[in-house]
Amino acid sequence: MPNRERFETVNAYFQTLFHELTHATGHVSRLNRPTLTETGRFGSNPYCKEELVAEMGVAFSAVMRTSAKPILKTPLPTFTAGSSS
Repeated sequence: MPNRERFETVNAYFQTLFHELTHATGHVSRLNRPTLTETGRFGSNPYCKEELVAEMGVAFSAVMRTSAKPILKTPLPTFTAGSSS
């Protein structure tokens, strides 16, 4: 990753950081994601799928980074397995 100062905004830095970190999760020693471990040329199906995974990782990471409060104001109901009869 380039230094943060090389990016125009802090958001651009974090978007790139989260994108690259998401790629790193696909390494053979981690999730072994075929879209990353198989050789795919630019524009190929595996390449496009891996880029989509990385962009989704950016979106999920951004939500986690900016969510200091719970999204829901009321808690969800809790369900338990089994019956009480």
